[in-house]
Amino acid sequence: MKKNRTMKKFVFSLTALSVMFVFIGYYSESVYSKAYAEESGSVSNNKHIRQGHAEKDGQECLAISENVNVCLPVTLSVFTGWKEKISISFENRSNEAQTVNLAFKALPYTYVQGKTFRYDDKSLKIDLESVLLNPDETKQFYLSVQSLKAWDNEMTLFFNETSQTVHLSVSVKERTPLFGKGTENLNNCADEQPFKTKYGPDCSSISYEKEGTTVQCEKITYDLTCHKTANRNLSPATCYQYEEEPLSEERETELLNACKSALKLNSQITRNSPAGWGIMNSENSYLWDRADWYINTVSSMNAQQSVANYLITGSNTWALTCSQCENPCENPPCSSGFYTTKNSYLTGKFRTFMYDLSFRYKDKLNFYELANEPDSFYLCPCAAGNDPQCDSKDGPDQPEVCLLPFRPNTEKFVSVYGDFLADTAIIASEEVAKNNPKAVVITGAVDCFDGHREDNDPSSYGLCLTTEYMIEKGLLKNGNVAVGIHLYPYARDQFWSADRINCNYYQKEDDPFWLPVECEKAPAFADYTTPKGKLLTMSQMWTEMDKRYDISELLKDVKTQDLLDKIYFFDTEHHGGFYNPEPRFDLTEAVSGVRQAVILAQQKFIGLMFVLHAESDFSARVFNETVRMISGSTPVYKWASKLTDSDYSGLVYKLFSRGNEDILVFWSNAGNTKQVILNTNENKEKLTDIEVISMDADRCPEQGCDDFLNVGEADALTTAFELKPVKEIRMISVLRSAEQTPFDWLDGQKGISVTEKGDVNGDGTADLADAVLSLQICADSPIITVRKEADADGDGRIGPEEAVYILRKTAGLQ
Repeated sequence: MKKNRTMKKFVFSLTALSVMFVFIGYYSESVYSKAYAEESGSVSNNKHIRQGHAEKDGQECLAISENVNVCLPVTLSVFTGWKEKISISFENRSNEAQTVNLAFKALPYTYVQGKTFRYDDKSLKIDLESVLLNPDETKQFYLSVQSLKAWDNEMTLFFNETSQTVHLSVSVKERTPLFGKGTENLNNCADEQPFKTKYGPDCSSISYEKEGTTVQCEKITYDLTCHKTANRNLSPATCYQYEEEPLSEERETELLNACKSALKLNSQITRNSPAGWGIMNSENSYLWDRADWYINTVSSMNAQQSVANYLITGSNTWALTCSQCENPCENPPCSSGFYTTKNSYLTGKFRTFMYDLSFRYKDKLNFYELANEPDSFYLCPCAAGNDPQCDSKDGPDQPEVCLLPFRPNTEKFVSVYGDFLADTAIIASEEVAKNNPKAVVITGAVDCFDGHREDNDPSSYGLCLTTEYMIEKGLLKNGNVAVGIHLYPYARDQFWSADRINCNYYQKEDDPFWLPVECEKAPAFADYTTPKGKLLTMSQMWTEMDKRYDISELLKDVKTQDLLDKIYFFDTEHHGGFYNPEPRFDLTEAVSGVRQAVILAQQKFIGLMFVLHAESDFSARVFNETVRMISGSTPVYKWASKLTDSDYSGLVYKLFSRGNEDILVFWSNAGNTKQVILNTNENKEKLTDIEVISMDADRCPEQGCDDFLNVGEADALTTAFELKPVKEIRMISVLRSAEQTPFDWLDGQKGISVTEKGDVNGDGTADLADAVLSLQICADSPIITVRKEADADGDGRIGPEEAVYILRKTAGLQ
């Protein structure tokens, strides 16, 4: 009792002393105890926060009510995709409990406590949770924030009726993957910008025939046909994009609304950018109107990164007003474009343009794609289709090169165009780095894999000769060049279809890229018997598809040159995954798209843009969750998660890290259900924020449904789970402590293993031999080794239950 009286006197004296300090304006942290009490994401102590509205040490302090204050940062630095924490301090100065209701407002795909706005959500805010403050309590509270945006943006946090805007300073972690998805709305807002083009400065020498009448072009005109005609017939050009006239605000609003609709899919990067990134309308003077609008209005509004493209095609942009060269035949056969760096005049203009472009936009523009597929659409324009007007004025198009099959993989193509492609990429990398060291230059895609090479064998997909030559010339020396690759993973002779469908392009003159609806799709979730009577199981077909996404042979070619640590890839035109022109393709395309994203992110792709347009709410949701789980991550190569030579015939898993987060993605091409074992160690107890995403096509009867995707949090990590063949994908995310290293919570030797319920002897199948072993254990027979992971009923033991399970399974009853 005496001790309690003494303590009361001490507390009274200490309180009086602290009141005096506050009264004279002095505040000492040491006055109060710093003992913390943890509760549901918060930490509580007795240290008071300065009253009123003030900014201190980068924090804003607000009075929520007469007796409640809150302090929080006004800026939060985040990496795209990374899970961060924002610290919020609450102070209750009253002698009664207080409740603060939290809510937020942010761009779609900025997540707070796992919640985000839909692209079409009109809500003013989303409720989070309530914070209970005890009398005279100061509490430290943490909100989890994950922004998938690729540019700075803002979020607003609400505390009852008081709000505070927090600036999210976003960086993309260098050499980590970003994703894009082509949509019709996104294309429209990129291509149909709010400008009307005037052509000039002198189109008066141009005329053309229209419906039997000769049309004479005016000196300065809006007539696009005048420009197209002049582009073919005038040298040097005098009728080109000369001035941009802004359209009405109503038209701009209409286009911006189309851009917002495109946010159904979380495209972090967009390729369909303005027609012309800087069009030279007079010597060394550019029209920037369209590019300015796209970057400063569209990209900033959606917090997306643009991919500037078609940058070496100077005859349509930066070289429009140039005299091209004294002798046009410097570009054989007498073409007037930029096709050789031996043309010193145009090479200098190109160097100047790349510097001017990167100087103007600096860190607002981080990706520079030099060409689309230059061996087809630029260096060999007449080889891509059947345009009867195509001739040398459209490009060099040398027949001895351009008529070769798989041109970039021939010595002849290398000898003609290898230096040009290498030199322009190196020039661009040098000039861009002067203004934006973090920016990436993307080579034109000459490595294009479409699943129908000579032998239709993915093992033949090594690095093409042109890319090898570019690397030998120093393509990677500046560290800011990604190798452009366009993947066409679905074979054009889709072997899993009983219908012999023509899946080649150029079937229609007016739409060269039209294809029947059945083309460019993943296999079905069923076995298939070929017309010759050969059975292809579902597992065999999906194993083959995984191999087609995989670029192991290409990476092994790079490895022989000791460049694996320097090379990265960028696919601006990925023809596979998330393509569902009809609902019946929803499920297979979702599963296929997730696999492709994960495999390529693990194989050093820092950009992957799915360009097939059709989308549904279902596929958009699956795409967005995939982006959320792996964008901004770094591949981890442990156990069977390998950079090359992965085995896709059974259990497949890929590992990633992202700050203090470890991410695991699983699927299986085995013929039956497998049990996955996470062989953990004592570090497992340090894991927090466990999240599991389960995708299961069997939860949807025929087409995509909400039940396919199940996103949830768990209190503890499940270390054993079943995985069905082909139709199921499981993603797991955990946060480890700051002192831990990636996946140090798994046993270094065993890591991840796979078994089957009832597989007591560990030979990979549950059969009668396992049933006998199970019964022998019951009879106390001496057993050398059994696998407790084969437990079939979840009781942690092997016994008669396993024998019954195996017998039922063998009889087809399980």
